[in-house]
Amino acid sequence: DDSAAIQKAVANHALIYFPPGIYVCNDVNIPTDRCLTSSSDVTLLATKAGSFALNLHGSGITLHNLKFEGQSEE
Repeated sequence: DDSAAIQKAVANHALIYFPPGIYVCNDVNIPTDRCLTSSSDVTLLATKAGSFALNLHGSGITLHNLKFEGQSEE
């Protein structure tokens, strides 16, 4: 589960670049004025029931070249 590492990155940096791969993330909170990006082949996978990969909290959030998988079913 990459949630803690991703949460730490978005708490400390405005620009987060994901190298190609699959990242398991559940309910990562994205604050205002953040850019999450990748060149390609990145999947953010929510694995917990009732969870989203990312929770967007604020304005100025940019998501670029990210694929999302998983469901938010309880």
